[in-house]
Amino acid sequence: MCVVITTDVKDGSGACAVVMVVARGRLVIAHCGDSEAVIFRNGATTRLCRRHRPVDELEKRRIEAAGGVVKKGRVFGMLGVSRAFGDLDLKVRAWVVGTVVRL
Repeated sequence: MCVVITTDVKDGSGACAVVMVVARGRLVIAHCGDSEAVIFRNGATTRLCRRHRPVDELEKRRIEAAGGVVKKGRVFGMLGVSRAFGDLDLKVRAWVVGTVVRL
Protein backbone atom coordinates (compact mmCIF):
# COMPACT_ATOMS: atom_id res chain seq x y z
CA MET A 1 0.00 0.00 0.00
CA CYS A 2 1.15 3.53 -0.77
CA VAL A 3 0.35 6.25 1.78
CA VAL A 4 0.44 9.85 0.60
CA ILE A 5 0.65 12.46 3.36
CA THR A 6 -0.40 15.91 2.29
CA THR A 7 -1.25 19.32 3.73
CA ASP A 8 -3.35 22.10 2.28
CA VAL A 9 -0.29 24.27 1.65
CA LYS A 10 -0.06 25.35 -2.00
CA ASP A 11 3.71 25.02 -2.38
CA GLY A 12 4.98 24.35 -5.89
CA SER A 13 8.42 23.14 -4.84
CA GLY A 14 9.69 19.60 -5.30
CA ALA A 15 12.25 17.18 -3.95
CA CYS A 16 14.28 14.12 -4.86
CA ALA A 17 15.14 11.10 -2.72
CA VAL A 18 17.09 7.88 -2.32
CA VAL A 19 15.90 5.13 0.00
CA MET A 20 18.08 2.15 0.90
CA VAL A 21 17.08 -0.89 2.91
CA VAL A 22 19.46 -3.63 4.03
CA ALA A 23 17.66 -6.86 4.90
CA ARG A 24 18.72 -10.51 4.89
CA GLY A 25 22.07 -9.68 3.34
CA ARG A 26 20.55 -7.74 0.42
CA LEU A 27 20.61 -4.04 -0.40
CA VAL A 28 17.42 -2.68 -1.99
CA ILE A 29 17.41 0.83 -3.46
CA ALA A 30 14.64 3.11 -4.73
CA HIS A 31 15.31 6.60 -6.02
CA CYS A 32 13.58 9.52 -7.65
CA GLY A 33 15.12 12.56 -9.34
CA ASP A 34 18.79 13.45 -9.54
CA SER A 35 19.67 11.90 -6.20
CA GLU A 36 22.24 9.18 -6.53
CA ALA A 37 23.26 6.10 -4.53
CA VAL A 38 26.95 5.16 -4.50
CA ILE A 39 28.62 2.35 -2.61
CA PHE A 40 32.26 2.36 -1.50
CA ARG A 41 33.93 -1.00 -1.02
CA ASN A 42 37.38 -2.44 -1.56
CA GLY A 43 38.75 1.06 -2.18
CA ALA A 44 36.45 1.84 -5.11
CA THR A 45 33.09 3.55 -5.66
CA THR A 46 30.25 2.05 -7.71
CA ARG A 47 27.07 3.83 -8.81
CA LEU A 48 23.99 1.87 -7.81
CA CYS A 49 21.44 3.82 -9.87
CA ARG A 50 21.27 6.42 -12.61
CA ARG A 51 19.93 9.93 -12.27
CA HIS A 52 16.53 10.74 -13.77
CA ARG A 53 17.36 13.47 -16.26
CA PRO A 54 15.15 14.72 -19.12
CA VAL A 55 18.15 14.69 -21.49
CA ASP A 56 18.27 10.87 -21.26
CA GLU A 57 16.50 9.47 -24.33
CA LEU A 58 14.41 6.91 -22.38
CA GLU A 59 13.30 9.56 -19.90
CA LYS A 60 12.49 11.99 -22.70
CA ARG A 61 10.26 9.39 -24.38
CA ARG A 62 8.53 8.65 -21.06
CA ILE A 63 7.88 12.36 -20.46
CA GLU A 64 6.47 12.87 -23.96
CA ALA A 65 4.28 9.74 -23.68
CA ALA A 66 2.79 11.23 -20.49
CA GLY A 67 1.94 14.49 -22.29
CA GLY A 68 5.01 16.46 -21.22
CA VAL A 69 7.58 18.35 -23.26
CA VAL A 70 11.37 18.56 -23.01
CA LYS A 71 12.73 22.00 -24.01
CA LYS A 72 16.38 23.01 -23.67
CA GLY A 73 17.04 19.77 -21.76
CA ARG A 74 14.42 20.56 -19.10
CA VAL A 75 10.83 19.40 -18.47
CA PHE A 76 8.61 22.15 -19.93
CA GLY A 77 11.83 24.17 -20.21
CA MET A 78 11.93 24.59 -16.42
CA LEU A 79 12.68 21.45 -14.40
CA GLY A 80 16.12 19.82 -14.69
CA VAL A 81 15.06 16.40 -13.33
CA SER A 82 12.54 14.09 -14.96
CA ARG A 83 11.17 12.47 -11.79
CA ALA A 84 10.57 14.23 -8.50
CA PHE A 85 8.11 14.62 -5.66
CA GLY A 86 6.04 17.78 -5.87
CA ASP A 87 6.52 20.32 -8.66
CA LEU A 88 2.76 19.99 -9.10
CA ASP A 89 2.54 22.92 -11.51
CA LEU A 90 4.48 20.80 -14.02
CA LYS A 91 2.48 17.60 -13.63
CA VAL A 92 0.18 16.84 -16.55
CA ARG A 93 -1.54 13.88 -14.89
CA ALA A 94 -1.65 12.84 -11.26
CA TRP A 95 -2.57 9.51 -9.74
CA VAL A 96 -2.67 8.57 -6.09
CA VAL A 97 -2.62 4.87 -5.27
CA GLY A 98 -3.45 3.94 -1.72
CA THR A 99 -4.46 6.16 1.15
CA VAL A 100 -4.32 9.95 1.41
CA VAL A 101 -3.70 11.28 4.92
CA ARG A 102 -4.52 14.96 5.51
CA LEU A 103 -2.62 16.78 8.26
